[in-house]
Amino acid sequence: MLGSPSERLRSARVLTESAFWLPLLVAGATVAVFPPHTVDGPAHLLGGDVIARHGDVAVFGEYYRLDWFPTPNLSTSLLLAGLIRLFGPDAAARTVLMACVVALPLGLRYAITALRPECGWAGIAALPLAFNYLYVYGFHNFCLATALCLGAAGVALRAAPAWTPTRTVALGVLLTATWFTHLLGFVAALVLLGAVVVAIRPRRLLPPALTTAPGLGLTGAYLVHGSGSGAPHWAGPFGALGGLISLHTQLVTWTRADNVVAGALAAVLFAIAVATRRAAPPAEAVESIALAACAAVGLFLLAPEDLGTAFGFIGERLSVFPILFGLLWLLARPIPTRWAAAAVGACLVATAALGAVRLPELRREDRLAAEYVSAAKFLRPGSTLIALRFAEFTPSAGRNPHADPLRHLSSELAVRSASIDVGHYEAVFDYFPARFRPDRDLRRAVDPTLTGLEQVPPRVDLDGARRLTGAPIAFVLLVGVDRATGAAAPALAATRAALANGYRLVGHTAPRGLVEVWAAA
Repeated sequence: MLGSPSERLRSARVLTESAFWLPLLVAGATVAVFPPHTVDGPAHLLGGDVIARHGDVAVFGEYYRLDWFPTPNLSTSLLLAGLIRLFGPDAAARTVLMACVVALPLGLRYAITALRPECGWAGIAALPLAFNYLYVYGFHNFCLATALCLGAAGVALRAAPAWTPTRTVALGVLLTATWFTHLLGFVAALVLLGAVVVAIRPRRLLPPALTTAPGLGLTGAYLVHGSGSGAPHWAGPFGALGGLISLHTQLVTWTRADNVVAGALAAVLFAIAVATRRAAPPAEAVESIALAACAAVGLFLLAPEDLGTAFGFIGERLSVFPILFGLLWLLARPIPTRWAAAAVGACLVATAALGAVRLPELRREDRLAAEYVSAAKFLRPGSTLIALRFAEFTPSAGRNPHADPLRHLSSELAVRSASIDVGHYEAVFDYFPARFRPDRDLRRAVDPTLTGLEQVPPRVDLDGARRLTGAPIAFVLLVGVDRATGAAAPALAATRAALANGYRLVGHTAPRGLVEVWAAA
C-alpha cells in the first residue's frame, strides 16, 4: 500500500506515462518486424536508392538526373537515401514506416503539453490515425508532415502571446521543415498559426509573420518553377462531410469492417466532446485550436479532390487535420482525467480492433508480395524492366479500386537488382529529385500520356523504348496472369503473342504463377 501523497503521485505518473510509451513502442516494433505493403512505398524506396547510389551504379547515372531545386517531398527522399547508405534498402523502408507511426503521437503529445504539461500521455490518442489510409497508400512524406504540423502547433501555442526570439526561430525552422516534407502539412500549420494569432492577439504581429516567410517564399518559387497542374475536380460536399465525421475518409483502408471500427471511434470521441463541453472555462489558447479545427473543416470542404494526375488525394490529405486539431482541442483542455482516459482508451481499442480486422488482408498481401519479388532471380543486374498488370489486387475496403499494393512493386525489384524500372512514377514528376533524363525517359517513350501503364490491362507501346534508345526493354514482367479475366484475358494473350517475337519466357513465380518474366532475345 502506497504511503505519502508524493509516492501516489509518482505511481500515477508512471502509470499514465506507460499508457503512452508502451503502446507506442509496441506499434513501432510491430511495424519494424511486420511492415505493411504500401502502394507507393516501393517507388519512394527506388527514388531514395537512386539518390544514394547515383554515382556508384552506372545505369542510374545513365537514366536518371538529380534535380536539387527545393520542392516538397525533398526531405523524405533525402531521409531514405541516407538510411539506404547506412543500413541498406530493407532497413530504410522499415525505418520510414516505423517513423510515420511513432511521429504522430509524439507530435500530438508535444502540442498537448503546450497547454497541459501533465497530460502528455494523452498524445497516444493519435495512434489509430497513424495507421490511416494515406499511410497504407505510401504517402510517407505527408504522414511525417502531419507530425511536424503538430510540432509547429506546439511551438506556436507556447510562443503566444509573447514571441521570444528563440521560439520565433524555432517555429520558422519547423515550418520550413514541414514545407520540405509536404506542402499541405505546411498549409495546415499556417491555418493553426493563423488561428492562434486571431484568438490570442499577440502584441506584435511581425514575429509570427516572419516564421512563415521561408515557407511562403519556397512555395512561390516552386509554383513558378513547377510544370503546373491539371483541371480541378471537386467531390460532393455532403458525402465528403459524412466521410470526415465518420472517420471513413481517414481510416478505412483494407476491409469494409474498418468502417465499423472507425464509426464507433468517431461516436465515442463525439460523445466525450459533448460530455465535457462545459468542463473547462473558455481560454484564448483553447479557442484558437477550436478555430483551427473549424478552418480545417472549411478547407477540406472547399478544396478540390485533385488537380489532375500529378496532384491527387487532396481531400484525403486535408481530412486528417480537422480530426487531429479536434483531438488536440479535446485533450488540451483541463477536462477530468477520467474523460481523457476514456478518449485515450477508445483510441487504443480502435487501434487493436483495426489490426484484428485487417490481419487477413495483410497476410494475403504478404504472400502476394513475397511471390512477386521472387521474380528478382530471373533479372539481370543493371538492366531495364517493365511490369504490365493484367489483374488488380485491391483490398476489399470498397474505396479506390486501384489501391493495389502490387502496383509499384516493380520498383522494389529494380532496387534489388540495381536496375531501371520503366514504371517508376517518381521519375516523371517534378516534385521528386530523381527524375528520368529526357533522352532516356523510357516511361514517356512507351506511355506518352503517363496513364496507360498503370491501367489494367495496360496500354503501352513497348517499341517506343527501341525507338528512343536503340534497344528493347531487357525484361517484361506480366503480373496477374493467374487471374486475368474480362478484357484482361485477350489483352494478355495478345501481349504474349507480341512478346514471342523478340522475347523469350525465362520463368514464372511460384506457387501461383503470379508473374511471368520475359527477357529480350
